[in-house]
Amino acid sequence: MLVLPPNPVVQFGHPNARLAAKSPSPPSKKQRLDGDKGKQAAALKSSAAGPRKLQWVGGDKLTVPTDHSRQCFSGLTQFLGAITSSPPAKISSSLDALYAAVRDEVVIYGKGQALYERIDAELRRAVGGLGRRLEAVGDGEQAFLEELVKAWEEFGRWMTAIRSVFLVLDRSFAYQTDKVLPLRELGEKLFRDIIFGKDTIASRTVTSILTLIQNSRSTSTSPSAALTSRTTSILSSLSLYGALLEQPLLQASAQFYSSEGEQKLQKLEPKAYLRHAETRIAEEAERVDAHLGGLNKVEIVGAVEEALVGARIGGIAKRSLDVLAQLHLPAKDVEVKAKAKTLKDLTDVAVLDLAGLKTLYALAKGAQVLPALRNALSERVKTLVKETVANPENDDSMVQSLMALRRQLEFELVGEAFEDDRRARSDIKDAFASGLLGRSNKPAEMIAKYLDFLMQSKVPADELSEVLVEVLELFRVVKDKDMFVAFYTLGLARRLVRGTVSSTDAEKEMLARLSEAAGEDFTKKCQQMLKDVSTSEELMYQFKASSFGKGTKLDRATIAMAAIWPFKGARLSLTTKTVDDTDGHTVAKGAALDRVVLPSEMAQDLANYEAFYKSRHKNRLLTWNHLLGEARLSAYLSDSGKPIEITAPLPAALILVLFARTQAAAKLSFAEIQENTGLPDAELLRALASLMGKRTPFLLKSGQGKNASFKLNTAFQPSKNVRVPVTKSAAEEADESKETAAEVENARMYALQAAAVRVLKARKKIAFPELVNEVVADVVRRNLTVANEKSLVSQIKKTIEGLIEKEYCERIEGERGMLSYIA
Repeated sequence: MLVLPPNPVVQFGHPNARLAAKSPSPPSKKQRLDGDKGKQAAALKSSAAGPRKLQWVGGDKLTVPTDHSRQCFSGLTQFLGAITSSPPAKISSSLDALYAAVRDEVVIYGKGQALYERIDAELRRAVGGLGRRLEAVGDGEQAFLEELVKAWEEFGRWMTAIRSVFLVLDRSFAYQTDKVLPLRELGEKLFRDIIFGKDTIASRTVTSILTLIQNSRSTSTSPSAALTSRTTSILSSLSLYGALLEQPLLQASAQFYSSEGEQKLQKLEPKAYLRHAETRIAEEAERVDAHLGGLNKVEIVGAVEEALVGARIGGIAKRSLDVLAQLHLPAKDVEVKAKAKTLKDLTDVAVLDLAGLKTLYALAKGAQVLPALRNALSERVKTLVKETVANPENDDSMVQSLMALRRQLEFELVGEAFEDDRRARSDIKDAFASGLLGRSNKPAEMIAKYLDFLMQSKVPADELSEVLVEVLELFRVVKDKDMFVAFYTLGLARRLVRGTVSSTDAEKEMLARLSEAAGEDFTKKCQQMLKDVSTSEELMYQFKASSFGKGTKLDRATIAMAAIWPFKGARLSLTTKTVDDTDGHTVAKGAALDRVVLPSEMAQDLANYEAFYKSRHKNRLLTWNHLLGEARLSAYLSDSGKPIEITAPLPAALILVLFARTQAAAKLSFAEIQENTGLPDAELLRALASLMGKRTPFLLKSGQGKNASFKLNTAFQPSKNVRVPVTKSAAEEADESKETAAEVENARMYALQAAAVRVLKARKKIAFPELVNEVVADVVRRNLTVANEKSLVSQIKKTIEGLIEKEYCERIEGERGMLSYIA
């Protein structure tokens, strides 16, 4: 019987180690352990964690060949040399035998470290040879990368064979030993350090990849896509992509497209450039997938977007918006726009290329420069609005043009092309507000006058409500809301006393909307005027039912409280301070309103109504303003024998009655008409002008000015009822606007003075700059509209200087910039 020497020690790492009979390993046989089973179990248990000791109990000694380990190591070395040679040499041993040799070397002989070092040395030698091959490659990026791919694939075959044969070494030694890399990681490290540790190979690899990609960009073809994709995959596998290629690729991409963008932007029209940029960005995304396997797709495409769009968004946005969003204010057909009553009547003022604008927005979004695009749009809108409101020639169509522009920008440009961008919508709103500051007060005035036109128009309630919403959107952004209220109050008063209100419900709805937008303080007087009209209608009903009104032809009498209604002189205007009825009576007499000559039957009706009113209100004084009255006349002007109804302002009606009582061919001079009607010069001229209008040519004129004479126009024979309009000259309109604006400015000055006095009274002593800031804060807190924002501070400073002159406060000697309140 073969036996081992006394107490032999064998280290092994594989629990199922078995020596093959025909292998270079020594023969062995399965031993049966006799003796005390408990001791045997204990011995096995105690040695489970470390090298085990097998002790032969008896029998012949086992003879182990002394050169077995050397034979295994030599065979494995020959294997390494054979597979790494070029071309690969023939391997003399089978893979099973090689695997068993690795097992014996590692498990039985404990030579894992030596074997690992031999693999390291052989791989260094072989990889070094690959490096020399790569260095020897001649010119040509494609040839070099192809050789690199071949080297990597050859290296991959080596590593596949080595890891298969040396599996036991990998598992039992490399993975179990600190600071020892597994075979796969060892191979990759050696390839990385030896091949790409050479500056010539690393730089040539990067240059070749960049060159092939640049060629693809220039030709828009990708014949080498598979090659560059494989090469970048190698770099990624070796964790070299970020260190070697990423930054040079991003820089080269940015440089290439930056140069291209500069050239194309100069040559191409804006719309063509946007299409070019969109196409190039899409191509680059596909190129990244094809050449780089999708590596750094977001960063590379982002660099292209920045180069083509982001870096030059200012010029692109401005030029593109000029072409894609052609804005024209006002519209060419000003007359049509000035008469727009509904949204359907509004004429588009912008020519929008929605497809091009969508492309522009998408490009800006991709390049993350949407704020710059929004800013360009905002500046364009602000400039356009500012230029429009600053030109007096645009006044008649200002509001309608701004409404149409706002709707197109909000619903088409922002809603469709800009993906309903809320910030863009907000920026446009701010742009409108800034643009409207280009001309103080006028936009607010024109909004109020346009509403006056709408509220007198016969428009269906639903359509009127729609257009009111659009007008109010402009009202919300206009700064001079007090100016708007002044003109709106003036217009409402005229509509109410002349009976030209188309719908009382619409008037109430409008006031409710204004209260919601600007506060109830803005509409207090308007609300009271509506109540006065309602009370007047009730009084008229009572008058007609009383003995005073029996047989009366008086149809309407509006009782207007002078403290609420904007009466001033003979016309409706704004009053800045409260006056009582007696003051109103005095003003009316001063305007010669009591000298108007009325037909006897009309005068009697008014006297009866005045008697009725005094019977209800004994302590009130009633003053008639005839110049604001209206009369309906029945006249026979044609041969048909059918009368027509003429509705005219009372001054014009008095002139027609005068001519009706004279011979048809008679001529009356200006002086004769004035003597028989008692009308003041201005009102007489206005009434005569309205009776000689294009639509109501009742009179013919000869001569000029007060030397002119007038006669009936017998050729004018209307076949239906006629309304004579209230005619105002452009000069009168301008004077009235200036007068109203001046009174608003005075009211603003009083508001600033009151705010300054409140602060001075509370603080007693305060620095001048601090007083200015306190007044601004007080104005904001009380939500007062006091001035155009741009000139608010300067106006406050002038106000404080005025208070010093009026001795409300004084400068403190020796304390520069300090003011004290004078009680």
